[in-house]
Amino acid sequence: MTAVAGLSPTFNRFAVALGEETSSFTMDNQLQAKLSTGAVKHTVLTGLDYQRFSLDTDTRRGAGPSLNINNPVYWQNVTPPTALFASTDQWANQTVSTRSIRLTTAGC
Repeated sequence: MTAVAGLSPTFNRFAVALGEETSSFTMDNQLQAKLSTGAVKHTVLTGLDYQRFSLDTDTRRGAGPSLNINNPVYWQNVTPPTALFASTDQWANQTVSTRSIRLTTAGC
């Protein structure tokens, strides 16, 4: 491949680095109790479900080594970019509580 007349055969490039940090926590508890009050039997079920998730990302950009299409050198050292281009912080929390009661008479 050769350069087009009037255009430089050297192309400037840039480097991008992406850093991510993710954490999550999940808890699911249930408690069941059986009791009776006189002739009525009770089964009580209760629970708690909790989830937490977070994602933090940093995108950095910087100059990369140029590339000459007439004499390409593909394996060049690239200095890690330090200029912050974009940063995001995402998180979500969810809590679910459940309760259930079943009543039966002593004869059932």
